[in-house]
Amino acid sequence: MLIPPGIGSYKRADLPQVILRNLYIEKTPLKPTETVFLPRAALTPYQMVGAGPSRGIFQKQGLAGGATFAVSGGALYNGASSIGTISGTVSVAMAAALNVLLIANGTGLYTSDGATVTPVAFPDGAGVVDVAYIGGYSIAARAGSRHIYFTLDPSTWDGLDFISAEQGTDNLVGFSIVAGQLWVFCENHTEIFATTGDADAPLQAVEGRVFDKGALTRDSIINLDNTVFWVGNDGIVYRGAGAPQRVSDHGIEERIASSAASEINAWTFPWIGHVFYALHTADGTFAYDVATQQWCELASYGRPKWRARQGQLIGRDVIAGDDETGQLWKLTDGVYQDDDAPIQREFTCIINDNGFIDNITLDCSTGQRPTPNDAPGLLEMRTSRDGGMTWRDWRDCGLGAQGKYRTRAGFNRVGLVDQGNMTIQFRLTDPVPSSVRYIKINESGAGRSR
Repeated sequence: MLIPPGIGSYKRADLPQVILRNLYIEKTPLKPTETVFLPRAALTPYQMVGAGPSRGIFQKQGLAGGATFAVSGGALYNGASSIGTISGTVSVAMAAALNVLLIANGTGLYTSDGATVTPVAFPDGAGVVDVAYIGGYSIAARAGSRHIYFTLDPSTWDGLDFISAEQGTDNLVGFSIVAGQLWVFCENHTEIFATTGDADAPLQAVEGRVFDKGALTRDSIINLDNTVFWVGNDGIVYRGAGAPQRVSDHGIEERIASSAASEINAWTFPWIGHVFYALHTADGTFAYDVATQQWCELASYGRPKWRARQGQLIGRDVIAGDDETGQLWKLTDGVYQDDDAPIQREFTCIINDNGFIDNITLDCSTGQRPTPNDAPGLLEMRTSRDGGMTWRDWRDCGLGAQGKYRTRAGFNRVGLVDQGNMTIQFRLTDPVPSSVRYIKINESGAGRSR
C-alpha cells in the first residue's frame, strides 16, 4: 500500500502535526506519486560584515558599480568595508535612486554614494518608515502619518511636496512597486497609485483600486512572482492580484496570531525553478512555494527559526544575512549542512486505516556518502498512536555505504493501527542527499538490499 506523506507543514490546535522541515516538494513525471521531497539549500559562509545582526541587504545594477550593501549592527557596509553609521536595531528599508542609495530606519533617512553615509534632513525631523523610487522620483513614507513625500533630489525634501493616502485615516505601513504602480499599504487598507508626469503631483490614486486589507508590518511586504505578498492586518498572508488572494492556511495563521508584530518579517528567494516567500514568526520560519502553492518549514539546527533573516539575489547567487551575527551566507546546492552545523530534515505521514504494519519501505536517496570510508547515513523513524501526544523511541536504518545505490531503506515490525490514527515521523541529520519519492507499507520483500 502506498502511503502519501504530508506535502506541507501544518499545525493547528490539537490536530496531529504534519512536519515538512528543511525539505520542499517538487512535482515530477515519475510514478507512482509524481512528487519528490528535496532538501533545502544549505548556508555556506560568504562574507563577514560587522558584529550583526543583519538588518538589510541590497544590490542594484548601476548603483555604486553593482556593489553589495549590508546594514549590520549599527553600520552600513559596502562589501566588507564599513562606510557609515545607521542608528537603531530594527530592519531597514532600502531603495536605489539614480546613483544614490536611500535607507530608512523608521526614525530617520540616510543616503549613500557607496563611499559615505549622509543623514538627510526630513521635514519636521519626522521619521521615515519606507522608501522607493518610481517615475524619476524618490518617495518616502512619513512615520505616523498618511503622507507620501516625493523629490527629484533625494538629498533635499520639501515639507510641502507630499500626497496622501485618502481612503482611510490609518497610517502608512510600507510601499511596493508592482508593474510600474505604487502599492501603498496602510494599517487597515491598501491603495494603488500611478505616475502622472505632473511635477506638482507625480502620483495619483487609481480609481477603484482600493482594498480593505492593510499590512501588519512593513517587513512582511515582499515583491515576488511579478506581484506582491504581505501579511494582512487580519493575520492572513495575501498575494496581490485583481483583489488580494489568501495564500496562507489556518496553521500558518495560527503561528502569525501567536506572534508579536515585531516578530513578523519576510524575504524572498528563487531556488532552481521555485520561488519562496520565507516568513519568520515567533514559532518558526515558514516558506510558501509559488510553484507548488505549499508551505514548508525552514530551521537551523538547535533553533526554531532559520538563521537566514533576509537576503537578495545578486547575480546568480542568493546572499542572506544572519539573524544574530554579521555573517552573510550563500545559498548552496549539493551541500547538506550549514557550515559545520547539521541540517535536520523531517517529514510526516499519517495512516488512517486499522491493521498491523509489518514493514515500511521508502524510495529515497541511498548509497551516496561522500567517500567510500564514511559510515552509511542513518534515517530515523518514530511512531505515535495518539495523534502525536506520545511517541515511541526513535529507530534508525542505514542508507547504504558509498556506491550501494540499491540499498532498501525500511523498518520492520512497526506496530498496530487500532484507532485509524498512526502518525509516523521521519528525520535525517547526516550530511547526505535526502530526496524521497514515496513510502509503502507491508511490501513483499521489504527491508532487503538488492
